[in-house]
Amino acid sequence: MYEYKDFITRKLRRTRGQFAGWTEPTGLLNAPYAVFKNPRGRVLVPVYLLTKETLSKLPPPPNNE
Repeated sequence: MYEYKDFITRKLRRTRGQFAGWTEPTGLLNAPYAVFKNPRGRVLVPVYLLTKETLSKLPPPPNNE
């Protein structure tokens, strides 16, 4: 189970999806997104919203170079 903070409420959320990889850095903050696959689809979570525990379970995100 992976945890992240909700973007608006900052409450802790969970996904049971499997980690599928990282996206290339994108968006206004040029941050990579973690991709989690679950039966209903995919969940994309920016690296800055992942908890420390979740980040420790995942491989390092791509560099922002």
